[in-house]
Amino acid sequence: MTERSIKARLAEYAEQQAEWCRQRAAESSDPRSARSARGLLDVADYVREIEDEDPRLLRIEAVDLAPLGETGDTLRVGDGAQSLARAFRYDDPLDDPDALLTRFAAKMEADGSSLYADGRSLADIVSDLDSDDPMMALMSIRFVGEQAAGWEERAVGLARDAGWSWDRIATVLGRTRQSVWSKHRDGAGTTVIGGAMATTTRAARRVRAVLGAVPQPGFRHGHDVALTSPSTAVADGAQDTLEVAPAT
Repeated sequence: MTERSIKARLAEYAEQQAEWCRQRAAESSDPRSARSARGLLDVADYVREIEDEDPRLLRIEAVDLAPLGETGDTLRVGDGAQSLARAFRYDDPLDDPDALLTRFAAKMEADGSSLYADGRSLADIVSDLDSDDPMMALMSIRFVGEQAAGWEERAVGLARDAGWSWDRIATVLGRTRQSVWSKHRDGAGTTVIGGAMATTTRAARRVRAVLGAVPQPGFRHGHDVALTSPSTAVADGAQDTLEVAPAT
């Protein structure tokens, strides 16, 4: 079976969403849904008429996640892009198919990582790093890279809660103490639960209040230096903006 062009798949997708909107309009007697249905048929016609090398089509094709072993006969669309399509002309009767295609391409790119990871375990995702399929290999690298910052926040938060010094954390991470503290000083930890990331806020404000009340040691070229107190840090109305690293 020969894979259909991205134009054909995208036009068919617009028609499928038009049918969804038509059914919703019939069930709810909502004229806005009916307007969306008619508008999406216009989108389908518009897509069929544009050039094959339209940059937006190429962007959509680049992130289309056709399942392995299949021909990519049906366009795979994430929740964000689908919601965008179904909302076409729902509130704005003058919304333009050309403008929608631009927004749709951007949303497809944004949805790529979550769509790729949907329903998959971390072990499956990591195994794709060795995949011979370029899409799977590239998407696994993208996903791991996007999640790494959150995983690091969580690990650093666990270490600080366990009483680890910034020096010890930096040594394990293979970085300088100052760079680790600068990145994680706000104390935001991230917990990964079932693939979803939930951010929690720690006692950063309380720590800053303490640091602001008394002179604190800082770092300059790897050596501790004594800083003046906040009361002497302001001269002629100018606020000293030097940030101070904690002792541990």
